[in-house]
Amino acid sequence: MFLLLFGPLMAAMGAFVCWRLVCPLPLATHWQIVWYALIMAGAMKMALFRLIRGTFSINSLPDWLLLASGWWNVAVTALFFLLLAFWAAQGVALRFGACLPMHPKSALVFMCAAMLISACGLWQGTASPQLRHIDLSLANLPPELEGLRIVHITDMHIGPLFHAPRTEELVARINALKPDLVCITGDIVDGSVRELRADTAPLAKLRAGYGVWACAGNHEYYSGFAQWRESLAALGIRMLVNEHAVLWIRSRPLVLAGVSDEAAARFGLEEPDIGKALAGIPADAPRIVLAHRPAGSAAHARHGVWVQFSGHTHGGQALPIQPLVKALNDSYLYGLYTLDNMILYVGAGAGLWSGYPARFAMPPEFVLFRLTKKVPAADQP
Repeated sequence: MFLLLFGPLMAAMGAFVCWRLVCPLPLATHWQIVWYALIMAGAMKMALFRLIRGTFSINSLPDWLLLASGWWNVAVTALFFLLLAFWAAQGVALRFGACLPMHPKSALVFMCAAMLISACGLWQGTASPQLRHIDLSLANLPPELEGLRIVHITDMHIGPLFHAPRTEELVARINALKPDLVCITGDIVDGSVRELRADTAPLAKLRAGYGVWACAGNHEYYSGFAQWRESLAALGIRMLVNEHAVLWIRSRPLVLAGVSDEAAARFGLEEPDIGKALAGIPADAPRIVLAHRPAGSAAHARHGVWVQFSGHTHGGQALPIQPLVKALNDSYLYGLYTLDNMILYVGAGAGLWSGYPARFAMPPEFVLFRLTKKVPAADQP
């Protein structure tokens, strides 16, 4: 499916770079062929991995190879957008009787710029996540829940490039916040329990007054859902799959629910069902839902959910692909949204898939939320 959807796009991107960058240069035929091969390999990186290895799994590859191939893949992508802009500039120049040919020096500038852009993207993509502080103002918040501290973390993608030391650092930073709740909205891992047992072991040190809770992301299903659910439970992380828990906080109930991910259908497992997740809850209790994907959030709002935490989008990762990511996720990309009386937060993610390990102006993050009662406008000074 991936090859059918994105293979032609990636091939077209590589062909465009070859046409606009390599063809105009006075290179010997054998050097042109070399550059064609390098550029198409960069554009079609994941498709080539799939053809050579028979799988998209990259867990057994060394970090240096993942970084090097990722750097070249991102550089070719950057070249595509730079050359697209230059092509547009050439068209404007021609209308005014000017000419902007592709000289060897111009090609070198574009190449160096793309490589630098790619290096910056990899640096930001693999950096330690930033901590954000957000107050969530809720109109009907019971006084007993005032000031409740919730850490939301999503898309850690523990696995290739993100190993035990990074997990250990993130756990220590979360624990230092002394949260009441830790909520994890999927894509915790990229790989099997056997492969990542040591890298996920530090998660057992996570501490929160009312527990550590999670919902499944698509990558948990790709990596062996049943095994990960059991393994995470042994680490003290309870995964909510179309179910809820009632937490009694200072004698007041708080409903925390989680839904499965739509990827479950590919494996014959239970698809997301918000109705089942909220069945039998106390009628007047605040409701927080964990859902990996923000798509479908409108249905959750209709079920009276107060707050939803999600991830999956990585904030779009980079400006050029943000419109596509937004379109694939019901127009939700990153940050706070209001749907009727529900607040939705879509996190940028604390990590990312190592198949494309770059970010641009969308750094990794985790968030400390504080619940507070919304003051009616008439009562504000």
